[in-house]
Amino acid sequence: MIPIPKVALVGRPNVGKSTLFNALTRTRDVRHARERAHALLQRVGLGEKVHAHARTLSTGQRKRLELARALATQPRVLLLDEVTGGVDQRSIPGLVQLVRELHADGLTLLVIEHNMRVITAVAQRIVALYLGEKIADGVPDSVTRDRRVIEAYLGQAYA
Repeated sequence: MIPIPKVALVGRPNVGKSTLFNALTRTRDVRHARERAHALLQRVGLGEKVHAHARTLSTGQRKRLELARALATQPRVLLLDEVTGGVDQRSIPGLVQLVRELHADGLTLLVIEHNMRVITAVAQRIVALYLGEKIADGVPDSVTRDRRVIEAYLGQAYA
């Protein structure tokens, strides 16, 4: 593991510093880590919020910050647990697009999501669980037509 260089932290960390600290897990070069953090914040749509405190962000913006912080560690696989949970409906399409872009750039994603519209929009394969048991496994179109998935999650109106 790379030792993290000392970086002055006065007060609570803002969005930029928060992302910078995660970037420092991969480099000792503070300037490079800062540039990476700023680039990632731009990538997730928070470039203008670099000096804001996380507590001032909306839920959707906090989800984007979580993504930037995770990406700063340069993961090969990223687990996204309820990436749209608690987010207002208007913000969901932007998050879905961001997740699609991350995958298109080559990042492997494991997404846990209860919103079937979201999961069918981002997944190539869905494994549906109900009470801890696998009830369906396959491409989104076939899983959403599975009788057990309809009964457990979608309701007959969906069918």
